[in-house]
Amino acid sequence: MGVDRDEKISEPSPGFIITTDNAWSMPAWVWRTLAAIILAAAAYILNQMRLGVWQWGFHREAKSSGTDRGIYSS
Repeated sequence: MGVDRDEKISEPSPGFIITTDNAWSMPAWVWRTLAAIILAAAAYILNQMRLGVWQWGFHREAKSSGTDRGIYSS
């Protein structure tokens, strides 16, 4: 039995259950594969930069026209 806001006693409503599906999660092997791909790409890029094959815009050395020799030139 239940009491509403007017203090009337009434029969309870029929019970019902609401269910939801289990939460979806990404399999562990996908995360490991993604991490391995990212690390391999970073290692490849750093190796290419070390060899001088591939350079970022801010990483490039300025090419001089020959007039600016710098302080260490002879």
